[in-house]
Formats: sequence, C-alpha cells, structure tokens
Amino acid sequence: MPKIQPPKGYITATEVKNKLNISDAMIRYYVQKEQIKYIVPPGRKQGFYLEKDVNKLFNELNAFLNIENEEEEEVIFGLPARDDLREILRIGITLFNPDSNVSPEPPEWWIKVLEKNPEMSFVLKKQEQVLGYISTIPFKVGNEKAQQALKVDFLRDVNITPDDIETFDTGKHIDLYIMAIGMNPHLDRLERKKQGANLISRFISKIVELGEKGVIIEKIFARGDTRSGIKLLQAFGFCETLPPGPGKRAFIIDIKDSGAPVSLQYKQALKESSVLTNETH
Repeated sequence: MPKIQPPKGYITATEVKNKLNISDAMIRYYVQKEQIKYIVPPGRKQGFYLEKDVNKLFNELNAFLNIENEEEEEVIFGLPARDDLREILRIGITLFNPDSNVSPEPPEWWIKVLEKNPEMSFVLKKQEQVLGYISTIPFKVGNEKAQQALKVDFLRDVNITPDDIETFDTGKHIDLYIMAIGMNPHLDRLERKKQGANLISRFISKIVELGEKGVIIEKIFARGDTRSGIKLLQAFGFCETLPPGPGKRAFIIDIKDSGAPVSLQYKQALKESSVLTNETH
C-alpha cells in the first residue's frame, strides 16, 4: 500500500520520535493520556499525530530538562574506555574531593564490577574531550552496601564486589545507585549547563531502555553533595529522605509510587516489555 502524506497539521510517528527523542511505547503512552491527538485515516493501519500537541509536549519536556533540542553530531554518549575512566576520576576528584590525595587510576574494585556489568558508567565526549559522565551501581535488591554507600566519603570503604551488583538482564530486579554525575570544570558556564542537560537527557533514555529490556528497577537513589547536584536531583524527580549521616543528604525515587517524568517513561516501557505480566504466571 503506497504511503500517504499526513493531513495538514499532523505528522508521522517517525517525526514524533525524532522530535521528542522517545520510544514507540512512550508515544502510545502520551496518546492514551490524551496529550497527543492521534487519527487513523479510513482504510489505513497506521495513523498520524497532531503536530500542535507534539510541539506543546516538546516545550514541556524541554522546560523539564532545560535543554535545546538540537543535533549534536560531534557529541558521543557511550561506555567509557580505560583512558576515559582515568579522566572521569580526575574530574570527580576536582569536583568532589579537591584536597584529597586520591589516585586518578581506576581502583581495582571498580574495574572488577565493570567487567561484570559494563553499562554502569557512561561518558559524554566531543572528539577526545570528556564533557561529563554518569557512574551508577546496580545493587542487588536489599543489599546493605547500598545504604552504606550513602554514608561514606569514598566508595572504596564499602568494599563493593561483583557479587553485590546485578546485570541488566531481562527480569532482574535492581536498586540503582547514582554514584556520581560530573561535568568537566574546564567548560565555560553555558557549555557546562548545555552539555549537562544533554548528559541527563541521554541518561534518561538509558533508564527507559532498561524498561524496554525488562529490567525491573525498584528504587533509584543518590547523595547530594553539591548545591548544583541537589538541584539536579530535585529536577530529576528525586525526593529527599532522612540524612544517612551528619552533613549528608540522600535522595530517592521509589519507582512504583513515583510520578516523576523519568519514572513514568520507564514504567510505560517496562509495561510494554510484558516482563511484569510474565512474573505473575
């Protein structure tokens, strides 16, 4: 059947995905919530989406992320190489522990857990420059070391081993700890803000991908050690919990009960994966 052009004021699913950077599952979610009007012409199986609604949602999502939706062909988001790990550590030391004598050489425990689950850390790069990074630890649900991680200044003191973490396989339950989010301090203020939003946007997509894959996230939690970090966690949808120790601030997203945008996108993707349905049988 030949393709037909959308009616005036409507666009295709591909155009919606490209504009909003969301999955097919999330398009269906917004249609079900009546946030995007959807029509199917007579005699067709595939329909079209009201562009005005898509543009309105685009503005709302960008207001949440505080980013511009522009192509970043030069920017790469992916898994870090060994040299990237060293640069991540150097950035982290500069940002969070500038007076410490911590070595920028990746610690052995981190190398070992990355060997078990390589998708724990992500780096944003332009050419060979590291712009920023996100490091996480997917703890097995109920692991007491997850709470210990909130209390210590250095994760080396928690003695995390590969047995403590989970892989991102279908049906696995995890508690995801955001170990660090850092932007290269050598970037100017506007570039740091722009690329920071870019980093978070890409990370949200990774969270949604875990839902599509059928990985069951119970909770996401983190420490807020800087003013900008705390503001970022709050914008992300985290709720503050009881302090884990003097001078420490802890934040959590309980996925089941959370209405944060990232939680809604993740839960819709997980629902589409049918993993939860299969677990009940």
